[in-house]
Amino acid sequence: MNIPGTAAAVTGTHENELMLFFTLLELTLIILAGRIGGALAKRCGQSRAVGEIIIGIALGPSLFGLLAPHAFDYVFHSAPPEPLTILSNLGLVLLMFQIGLEFDFAHLTERVNRAAVLRVSIACLVLPFACGFALGFFIAENSAPAARINTALFIATAFSITAVPILGRIMMELNLTRTRLGVIAISSAAVNDVVGWLMLALVTTLTVSDFVAGRFALRVAMVAAFGLISMLVVRPVLKKAIRLSRPRDAKMSANLLGGLLAVIFIAAMTTRPSWWRRGGRAWAISSRCSSCRFSSPTLASAPPSADSRGGRIEAGASPSSRRHRSPSWLRGIWRRAAPV
Repeated sequence: MNIPGTAAAVTGTHENELMLFFTLLELTLIILAGRIGGALAKRCGQSRAVGEIIIGIALGPSLFGLLAPHAFDYVFHSAPPEPLTILSNLGLVLLMFQIGLEFDFAHLTERVNRAAVLRVSIACLVLPFACGFALGFFIAENSAPAARINTALFIATAFSITAVPILGRIMMELNLTRTRLGVIAISSAAVNDVVGWLMLALVTTLTVSDFVAGRFALRVAMVAAFGLISMLVVRPVLKKAIRLSRPRDAKMSANLLGGLLAVIFIAAMTTRPSWWRRGGRAWAISSRCSSCRFSSPTLASAPPSADSRGGRIEAGASPSSRRHRSPSWLRGIWRRAAPV
């Protein structure tokens, strides 16, 4: 009987159960508090999203962690943050799909609406950028000239980025998703979001003196290619798939829903080039060695245990940090979930 291997398996199961317990505890607290915050915001004549944002800040170290540090550590620091991070990113992906599904972008076929989107986008980029630059320049008045300019540029860019998911939630609550005003607003926010993140990448590379014109041009080209492929290839294919599935009473079939979810997840992966880089590194490592060591965040209370090769693991070490022969695609997923 392989006692060390059995002990390691039992420890791994115990850690997984603890991780699931604390992840469910975090979700329970966040959902209940979010609903309470949304209801209070609604009573004050505000959007539910506003109340949820305030509650989210209150549950962080700024308030909950300050008033009850031990309870905060027990709830949010007893397990690795990766499960909740993955769930939040997955929720963001599905929310963005819902926003695109709810809004009637047929309004953009009219030239006057497209011109309005362009004018609003320029105004919403230039004005916040100018205000942010002035504020950053004033804040860093005692810094060196170069550092002062870098600070001003960074704050100006941060001011120029629009929170598309939050705007979409508010528009859906106000029933503006099918109106001309709502479509112009969300389209302008989408343009601002793309331009703003490209500006942030440019400012960041300029600040750390790591700017490479070819690399930045490649990013812009990849964004344009993604948009063109989505419009010219993916969209016609999806339209044909929807027609062939013949949905009845505005209900999609199970196969169509599965296909749409697959397209959503592939699009999300495509827009995260860092995921591809990390997955590629994991594949390259796994192809060079038969057993690789991947470290992961650990549960503080995990006891010491022996691995399947008869070695020892230090107290608090996760079973995933042992040497093993898991598939390369699984190691790639873990590396993508791990913090940089």
